[in-house]
Amino acid sequence: YVYWNISFIVFENYQRKFGVYAFKKNYRILDTFDQNYMVFQNIKRFKSIENIDMILPDSFWKMSKEICVYVNNLQEELVESETLINDNNPSILRNWLINHQFVLILQLLNIQHHCIR
Repeated sequence: YVYWNISFIVFENYQRKFGVYAFKKNYRILDTFDQNYMVFQNIKRFKSIENIDMILPDSFWKMSKEICVYVNNLQEELVESETLINDNNPSILRNWLINHQFVLILQLLNIQHHCIR
């Protein structure tokens, strides 16, 4: 509970200081486990991506964790979707598909995904 209160205060201060109101009302904050579990529950969406088995582990739980690490790294580096989708390299396009599936799941569950620096 204390962690969430501190997180909320940090977000409010960020919004006031920079005038950025990136979060809608009634949003959810996912911790690492929640995020991994969300992907795990939707693993079929990721398994449908061509050749995904070549880059991710066999275990669904490990695959879920790897997907979260990958997507969060993309968000931290502020990689634009257009950069990935316009690349001719099939592995880069596969990476976009992973990220895209992740974003679609967040939208379906009404969860926002932001990286605050």
